[in-house]
Amino acid sequence: MDPKLGDGLQSIGSPEWNALSLGRKRYVLWASMRNSASEFIQSGLDEHAARRALDREIKRRCIWLAGREQAGTLARKDFCFLPGQGWRQPLILDVAMETFLPLGMAYWLEPSGSWQL
Repeated sequence: MDPKLGDGLQSIGSPEWNALSLGRKRYVLWASMRNSASEFIQSGLDEHAARRALDREIKRRCIWLAGREQAGTLARKDFCFLPGQGWRQPLILDVAMETFLPLGMAYWLEPSGSWQL
């Protein structure tokens, strides 16, 4: 698939998307890409059908997560892809986290709009 098909997806400009933490965005993209890949195969390798499925799934999952959060049924680490213990964090991220982004796990668990720098 052409990587440019992800450019300009309406779903990633939504308030629900912007309210997600980086860890939850990773989950949403992973789950949405699974459904998009399935649509791609089922549609006879139609890239535009896969793009529509990706946009639809991102929007659907963001709204679902927002609803769970508003209902108070979403724990901080639920549906949140955090880096594993074996992940080697890029050096530039290490430097940033030690100097001007001293956020710790908030980097992954809180929306960027709520970071206290």
